[in-house]
Amino acid sequence: MKWVILEMIIAMTNETKVEPHKHPNKVESFHIIEGIVRIGFLDNKGKITDIIQLDRDQYPFYRMSSELWHIVVPISEYVVIHEVTNGPFIKGSSSRLPQWYTSDKGNDQANEIREKIKLWTFKND
Repeated sequence: MKWVILEMIIAMTNETKVEPHKHPNKVESFHIIEGIVRIGFLDNKGKITDIIQLDRDQYPFYRMSSELWHIVVPISEYVVIHEVTNGPFIKGSSSRLPQWYTSDKGNDQANEIREKIKLWTFKND
């Protein structure tokens, strides 16, 4: 199978809801073009283990080289990200959803996680 590099420009609003997910056997890099976004890292049950904030001025780039559950939460009104990952993209198998998310209350739990991430205060603030 031929491997490729996928580069995407992704635009979101602060109303965009990205599902919690991970990418098996992939590296993922985020470069902020505009706005502020937070990436929450989760354990297998959906508990937040870490949060990073990306913005152009202080922390514009992040490379995730581990297979981690994560959720992307736009903070500013608009966010534009340059995302790079290894391919190929295969619909249905390039991302995995956590087991807790596919349960009856998974969407409610994801919404609670998003709100916690939006309200998160960093120790440097």
